Amino acid sequence: MRLGRYVKIFSYNGKNYAYNALNNGLCELENDIYECLIGHDFKSMENLKSDVFSELKKSFYVVPDNFDETSYLKFLTWKAKFNSNTLGLTIVPTLDCNFRCFYCSQQDYKQPSYMSKETADKVIDFIKQKVTQYSKVGLIWYGGEPLLHIKMIEYISKELNKLFQTEVENNNENKNGIRLLRASLITNGYLLNSENSEVLSKECNVKRIQITIDGPKRIHDKRRPHKDGPSYDIIMNNIKNNAHLFDTVIIRINVDTKNKPFLSELFDELKDMPENIRPYLAPVRIDNVKSAGFGKICYDSKDFGLEVESQKEFSKFSVYPVSRYGICGAVIENTFCIDPDGYLYKCWFEFGTRNRSIGSVVEGITNYERYYKWLTFDPTDYPDCKECNILPICNAGQCPYRVLFPEENGRGKQCSDDKWILEKKLVSYIENIENLK
Repeated sequence: MRLGRYVKIFSYNGKNYAYNALNNGLCELENDIYECLIGHDFKSMENLKSDVFSELKKSFYVVPDNFDETSYLKFLTWKAKFNSNTLGLTIVPTLDCNFRCFYCSQQDYKQPSYMSKETADKVIDFIKQKVTQYSKVGLIWYGGEPLLHIKMIEYISKELNKLFQTEVENNNENKNGIRLLRASLITNGYLLNSENSEVLSKECNVKRIQITIDGPKRIHDKRRPHKDGPSYDIIMNNIKNNAHLFDTVIIRINVDTKNKPFLSELFDELKDMPENIRPYLAPVRIDNVKSAGFGKICYDSKDFGLEVESQKEFSKFSVYPVSRYGICGAVIENTFCIDPDGYLYKCWFEFGTRNRSIGSVVEGITNYERYYKWLTFDPTDYPDCKECNILPICNAGQCPYRVLFPEENGRGKQCSDDKWILEKKLVSYIENIENLK
């Protein structure tokens, strides 16, 4: 027997822990078990506490000498790719936007294109063809700024609700299957007023909202201005007045070296926000803007981890690692992104560039070369990743698009920040749990 390749053992505040990236498990260890694990004395562990030893084997903390974790991870990856119980959709009702953010990755293809009712009906027909095969449907509304075309969000949502309700009525054996659609929406928050929020929550089954705020007012308004002026006050009022209509409101905070010094002010202001607000930090990516000087203010994944996420003042926003099994939505067979004209993509970074489309809602898949390149992505194929002990949570750099099409994004594969700060993330998680007790 041996310790699993993806197991990390560490101590914090007088207690011992083991984290397993293969199954995303974190457990506290009794001292005698801890001593056996770090000493690789599995025989004594089995004799000492056979029930604990058995559980550690079941969870792959301890594995047979000949166990091939890479093959097992490959199996989990491919199993997840072709899970026939899921249909994932990202729909863009418009590529237009009412903001003028300097780091926007979409600025090369922002356009005043809006989905027509004719195209929407074809989108609904496409979903009808797919939905009867699946038990779970996930929907994300994206843009541009999707609330610029909320009438289309409402129209499609109501039609899909009719479809799912019909499926319930016609299939008594699967009432807990597909059916009542739960959607998410990514918005800048400017148009998330009371009227629109009521429509989204009551008519469109939107349960989760993501909004980006980049700092206190004076900083945010410089970085994320509305086309006609400041945006901060309107966004914050919208959140305060309407967050209760949704299960969760995620506050994404895009971070670079310019706004990092001002984030503490923002955190203080967020303390008075509704309880379902969930802030998290995200790096501004150097591939967002084609400018030689832009990279000087951006963090790479290592520096973002060491200089931002692992700092004490930001630790409460640290995100617990997730075992991805090689998966982002783009490499799953039954996941599609749909643009305002009804063209299909695998990744939302491809929107607005028609030659990256894999087909359309009318014709189905037509660009099989690109489609199969997405579907055959496997993080265990990369030698340097294959031997890495955080592979299950890194996914060969977290973003398959950067790995598969470096010529399009100019970056290529980047290691996850977990490579450098995994233990600090786990400690932050433990501290946050302890503070809730």
